[in-house]
Amino acid sequence: MARRGALVKRSSAVETLGSTSVICTDKTGTLTQNRMHVTRVWTAAGEADLETPGLAAQRAAQPASGGTSLLAQAAFACNSAELAVNGTSPLAGDPTEVALVELAAACGLDVSASRRDAARRRVLLPLTVMQILAIDLGTDTRPALALSREPAEPGLMDRPPRPRGQGVISAGMLARAWGFLGLISATLVMAGFFLTLRQAGWHPGARTGPGTPLSEVYRPASTVAWLGIVACQVRTAFAVRTDHASLRQVGLFSNKLLLAGIAVALAFAAAVVYLPALQSVFGTAALSPGQLATVAPFPFVVWGADEIRRRLVRRRQARRGGPAS
Repeated sequence: MARRGALVKRSSAVETLGSTSVICTDKTGTLTQNRMHVTRVWTAAGEADLETPGLAAQRAAQPASGGTSLLAQAAFACNSAELAVNGTSPLAGDPTEVALVELAAACGLDVSASRRDAARRRVLLPLTVMQILAIDLGTDTRPALALSREPAEPGLMDRPPRPRGQGVISAGMLARAWGFLGLISATLVMAGFFLTLRQAGWHPGARTGPGTPLSEVYRPASTVAWLGIVACQVRTAFAVRTDHASLRQVGLFSNKLLLAGIAVALAFAAAVVYLPALQSVFGTAALSPGQLATVAPFPFVVWGADEIRRRLVRRRQARRGGPAS
């Protein structure tokens, strides 16, 4: 082995190799052409056998099932492979993602870059990835941190203690956050999104992708949805300061850190909407006064609905003759 230029670190490794009869290796990279193909697809419609090398070239004329076509459309939209510009140059990128693009092409889908952008809009309706990040990292963080410094609400010590086995996150908390406040916010945001589209002449089934007459409408509608989420967040932050007491009991301005966090969030939101440099990054557009008026009632609806809910909880507890728990 020394004559062959092999350096042995452990003699036991040589003994093991000498007794090996079968070596199993993976089939990637240097052992193949570094190409992959979709051979089998499972959807709700059933299983589709695509056991054919060169899927895009050999199956382009064959019709695809509805389930396979929908899956290929979603996989194509959520894909970062570099697409061919003239339709003849090869695809570039991760072999798995290239294979998914070939699947979309085999299903008869348009795999151009402009079509992928339009498909991504439908998949992420009504927000883009950068807009979601702007919410998670830009407008949501500071108010959430400020809520951790919220003083105890009035009447807390009058309630019975929690059960020993109850976690920090309870079923009631999740129901309030997702089933009540979240549902109201989602309804308002989607209503604002479709209302903005509708006012610009959109109707169900109309295309909004690049090159269509309504292509310039999507950005303002998406911006209304994004700003609507921010507006709902603001009043949700006020609403969740208490579980049972009204906002008047705890004081609107008692949590200074929350007010500062909301001020920063609103300033960031204004910059994202109206600064041209940030518009190109986050895919937003400057809103008109009428579009801002669409968003303006959102926080009051969210806060008012939760105030009513808490008032009903207090009344129910009062009829039972005990403190709210």
